Amino acid sequence: MDIPIRCNCGRVRGVARSVSPDTVNHAVCYCHDCRAFLHWLERDELLDAHGGTKIIQLGRSRLEIEEGRDQIQCMRLSPKGMHRWYAQCCKTPLANTLPAIPFAGVSRALFDVSADDDESTFGPVMYGNARQAIDDAPPEARLRLRDAVHVTRLLASWALRRLGHPTPFFDKENRPVVTPRVLTTAERQHLREHPRA
Repeated sequence: MDIPIRCNCGRVRGVARSVSPDTVNHAVCYCHDCRAFLHWLERDELLDAHGGTKIIQLGRSRLEIEEGRDQIQCMRLSPKGMHRWYAQCCKTPLANTLPAIPFAGVSRALFDVSADDDESTFGPVMYGNARQAIDDAPPEARLRLRDAVHVTRLLASWALRRLGHPTPFFDKENRPVVTPRVLTTAERQHLREHPRA
C-alpha cells in the first residue's frame, strides 16, 4: 500500500511506497538521542509518557518527497551522529538515516493514516532502547526474538534490493543533500538537561 505523508503544516508532502507489515518495522524508540531531537525541534508532544517516539522504518528509496524539498533540513547531535531530517517550515521530524545503510526511520507523525489502523498497516510494535525510557518502560517494551529476526530480514532485503537510492536525503555518493547542522557539546548537554530527557 502507498501512504501519503505530510509535515504538520502541509508544505512538505510525499508518499511512502509499498508499506505493509512485511516491508516495514513499526517501532517505538526510547533512546536519549531520539528524545533530544524532538526536544531540539520543540515537538515534545510527539513523545509518549515514557519518552518514546513512534517510528516507521522502511527502505530509504520507498520514501518520496514530492513537494517542499526546499524545506528539508538536517541536523546531527554529534559529528558522527545519525542524520536527522526535518521540515524547517513547521519543525516536523521527517526521518533518521545513516549514509551507508539503506533505511529511513520515518516519524509516524508524517503518515496520513488513522492511528486505529497502525497494527494492520505497519505490523506489531517493536520496542527499542527500553532501558533509556523515562521512569520505567511499559511492561510490553521488551525485545523479542521475532522482532530481531524481522529487523535483520528487512535490513538484508533493503540492502540486497538496493533500496538506498533514489532518496530525498542523499545524492548517489551518499552525501547529504543539505549541509547538516552539527550541535556543539554545550547544545547537546542542554538537551540532555531537559526535564523530559
